[in-house]
Amino acid sequence: MEYKIAFGTSGWRERMDTEFKEENVLRVAHGIGRYLQKENKAGTVVIGFDTRKNSSIFAEKVAGIISGFGYETLLSDAPCPVPALEFHVRRMKAIAGVMVTASHNPKIYNGIKFIPYYGAPAYKEITDAIEQVIPSGKVEPVAYNKKLISIKPDYLKSLEASLDLGKIKDMHIIVDVLYGTGAGYLSSLLSDAGAEVKEIHSKPDSDFGGLSGPNPTEETLKELVALVKKENADLGISNDGDADRCALVDRNGMYYSPNEIGLILCDYAFGLKGIDGDVVKTVATTSALERLSKKFGVRCVETPIGFKYLAKEIQHGAAIGIEGSGGVGLGWWLPDRDGIAVGATICEALSVQKLALDQLWKKVAHDYNYGTFITYDLPKDGKLERSINALKENEAMIELGGIKIARRSYMDGVKLIMEDGSWVLVRNSGTEPIVRVYIESDKVGKVNALRAAMDSFLGIK
Repeated sequence: MEYKIAFGTSGWRERMDTEFKEENVLRVAHGIGRYLQKENKAGTVVIGFDTRKNSSIFAEKVAGIISGFGYETLLSDAPCPVPALEFHVRRMKAIAGVMVTASHNPKIYNGIKFIPYYGAPAYKEITDAIEQVIPSGKVEPVAYNKKLISIKPDYLKSLEASLDLGKIKDMHIIVDVLYGTGAGYLSSLLSDAGAEVKEIHSKPDSDFGGLSGPNPTEETLKELVALVKKENADLGISNDGDADRCALVDRNGMYYSPNEIGLILCDYAFGLKGIDGDVVKTVATTSALERLSKKFGVRCVETPIGFKYLAKEIQHGAAIGIEGSGGVGLGWWLPDRDGIAVGATICEALSVQKLALDQLWKKVAHDYNYGTFITYDLPKDGKLERSINALKENEAMIELGGIKIARRSYMDGVKLIMEDGSWVLVRNSGTEPIVRVYIESDKVGKVNALRAAMDSFLGIK
C-alpha cells in the first residue's frame, strides 16, 4: 500500500527508520513543484537544512526536483535556522522556501517544511493543496547544478539593526545551541554588541550529544544550568535544532519556557518598547496573557496549536504570537517564531530595565498572576483515544478535580475551562504519536488535583 504523505502542525515529519526516505522526499518535492506550477508562480526557491543525519543530502535532492520544474533554486551553503531561511525568502522576494528539518523532535525524525513567499509556516489550505498533487508513484531524482547561498550574514545584519543592544556590554551570557543550526548566530550577535558570550554544544552532531533530540527542556539543559551557575553568568539562552524556539535559564538556574518568555516580552513590548498590535496565543498557552492584554487595552486572540495559525494573525497585525510549548514570534521582525531574535530581545529588555531575569520575572509574574503550568505526554493508543472521545461527548460532567467547569472549547482537542480560571487541555500531537495534556492553575495543589482527576478519567495509572 502506498504511503500517504500528510503535513501536520509544522510540515511533514516522519521517522528515518520508516517512511522518511529518499523515495518519499522526492515525492514531497515533486508535489511542491507541482503546487508552485499550478499557482502559476515564477521565481526563486531557497532551500535549507538542519544538522540531522543526511539532511544536507535530502536538501540537495529536493533542490534537484524543484529545479527540474524550471525554478531557480538556491541551496544554503551550511545548516541554517528556519527563521534565517524565512528572512531570506522575504528579503529576496522568493516564491518559496523549503527546509529539511524535524525541528525539536527526537533524532530519529526528519521532515520538510514548506515556506510560502510571506516567510512563515504554510497555512493549512496551502499544505492541503500540496498533498493533493503529491504523486503516488515513484519519482526519479534530478541532477542538481549547485547554486549556493550564504544565509547567515544578511540575516544577522538586519536583526542587529532591529534591536537596541547598546546596554548589554556588562552582561555575561552562555548560549547552548544543542548541536543545531543556531551555532554562531545569537552568540555572534551578542558578542559583537559587547557582551561576554560563551557558546556550548556548537559542533553539528546528528546524534545531538546523546540527547533524545535538540529540544531545549529542563532535562536537556542541565549542562547549561550547571555552567551558568558555575561561571556566575547573568543568563543562559538555548535554541532548538532549527533555532525557531528559545528557552532561558536565569542566574539561579531556573528554567523559563515560552510561556514565561512570552509574558516577559509582551510586558516589555507594550510597556516600554511602544509596540502596537494584538496578542495572539494558542489554546495551550498561559491565560496570564489575557490579563496582560486587558492591562494594555489590546485584544488577546486564541488559535489552535501550530504556529501557522499564529503567523496568519501576525500577518494581519498581531504584535506578538506565543505558543506556550513551542515558541514566540515577534511581529515587528518576522511573522514566525524566531528563537535567535527572541533571545536577543530578552537581552535588550533586561539591559534597558537594568534587571536580572529572576528580578524581572518576579515582577511580571506578580503583575499578571502567573500560577503553575504543566504539560506531559502520553503514548497514543486505542483506549486513550476512546477516553478522549468520551471526554468530548460527556458534556454533563460539571466538575473536575473538585473544581466546577465553566465552559468547554473544542478548537483543538478538548479544553475544560474552570470557574476559577484553571484549565485542562487534552489533544493529539500533530507531529508525534502521542497525546499531550496541558494544565494551568493559580495553585500547585489545584494543578495536582486536576492532573489526578484527568489521569483517572483517561484510565492512566
